Amino acid sequence: VLAGTFTTRATIGMLRRLGFRVEEFPPAASFADIKSAMQRLGGLLGQRAKADQLLQHLDEELARYARTPEKRRSAATYYANNYTSGRGTLTAEAMQRAGLSNMAETLGAKGVTRLPLEVLVMNAPDLLIGLARQPRAPALAEEMLAHPALRAIAGSDQAAVPDKYWLCGTPFTAEAVRVLAEA
Repeated sequence: VLAGTFTTRATIGMLRRLGFRVEEFPPAASFADIKSAMQRLGGLLGQRAKADQLLQHLDEELARYARTPEKRRSAATYYANNYTSGRGTLTAEAMQRAGLSNMAETLGAKGVTRLPLEVLVMNAPDLLIGLARQPRAPALAEEMLAHPALRAIAGSDQAAVPDKYWLCGTPFTAEAVRVLAEA
């Protein structure tokens, strides 16, 4: 059984007590983490060649969309409940590879943390990045994403990255880099 290190401990324990072999994978915080997990997965499943093929494709996609501009545009991620992604996150690395300067990192944020709306507005990033909202039941956690202050950030462009591209580190995370580079 393949599981994440975030999987409920009771579930992992039950599977092991039932005699199942459980292999746990931590969340990816970088493209190096993605590569390591894919190589491990390829070995566990007896599919090393397929894993190598996927990793080669990942490297090609990252090279295709990598940007190293002379001056990086400032960008900030902003999600439900005022969360942002700082240093040490897969999101931050995707932003860097797309040629963006992560405002949260500039402000000293590490990991996934809260960013007050006032701080976001005062720093007015060039690009505001959010998850692509899926049609579903409304949530109070997302209400602040419609706050008029977000529209008032002068000069900010907006980009939406589907959460499937970077909430879990996979070879498809290169698509997040593409979306950001094109924005």
